Amino acid sequence: MNFSIKKSIFLVLLSMMSLAAMAQVEVKVNPIGAIFNSPDLSIEYIVVDNFGVEGRIGYSWSNIDVNGAEYQGKGLVFIGGGRYYFNPNAGGDKFYLGAYTKFRNSKFTATLDDRTEEVKRQRLAVGSMLGYKILSKNERISLDLNFGIGRALITKNTNASDDFLNNVAITKLDLISTLAIGYRF
Repeated sequence: MNFSIKKSIFLVLLSMMSLAAMAQVEVKVNPIGAIFNSPDLSIEYIVVDNFGVEGRIGYSWSNIDVNGAEYQGKGLVFIGGGRYYFNPNAGGDKFYLGAYTKFRNSKFTATLDDRTEEVKRQRLAVGSMLGYKILSKNERISLDLNFGIGRALITKNTNASDDFLNNVAITKLDLISTLAIGYRF
């Protein structure tokens, strides 16, 4: 019986390694995000032809005017999710539907009269997305376009004054979009 357990473990590990050897990895950059103050870098792991998982990290910056005081913000954005591809040609291409989770951690600072105010904002959101990915003829270069809409589950502001909270629009709506160029290994 001990031999059959070892044999089963060996077969499971062997099948996992063969699945990983067949999987493809795609590294993508979203340079258009810089126009909207949020460029990012992502890695998508094509598990099987019609399913992939993606991890993305981005940097964002923005300025918010609150009653004449300019809050300068910057922070990191982390996005993770899965995609289901419909009728892919080369695996992980063409039309897809997916789901995402996004965590944004930002810090806003402003100099007000005689003091400096620092507001920390954390936001967690989930949503769904749809997109289309085109591969080059050699199936190495990709163009990925997607749009997603979701809902913020948590929005937490730390050290925020009433002025900041009353004048900054905080909505439950969450949007993502990407126009990424990638390379598949």
